[in-house]
Amino acid sequence: TEPHPVVFINLIHSINKEPCEKLASYVYSTMVTIANSTDPCYESIAKKARYIVPYIVNRGFDVIRHSTNRIFSFYNEKYGFGRTTQFIYIPSPDTVFPTDIY
Repeated sequence: TEPHPVVFINLIHSINKEPCEKLASYVYSTMVTIANSTDPCYESIAKKARYIVPYIVNRGFDVIRHSTNRIFSFYNEKYGFGRTTQFIYIPSPDTVFPTDIY
């Protein structure tokens, strides 16, 4: 989709005030991974994400204690072939084992 820039501005304000660390870390990691993407399918939204990431407060999120969303993509222009893998991790508040991993 092509979200309007106002959506991103609202995202910055909302996530910086978000009291839930898991949600804030999930959104932050999503925006960072999209901003760093070189996949042509993400090109348009990656430009917008690169613009807003510096304005999102990084509260020292780490992969073990906080939720994360990572997108790993590869694209070969010569063959017009690519692959994307998404890793989502949601830790449990009660144990060292995660609640969910996708």
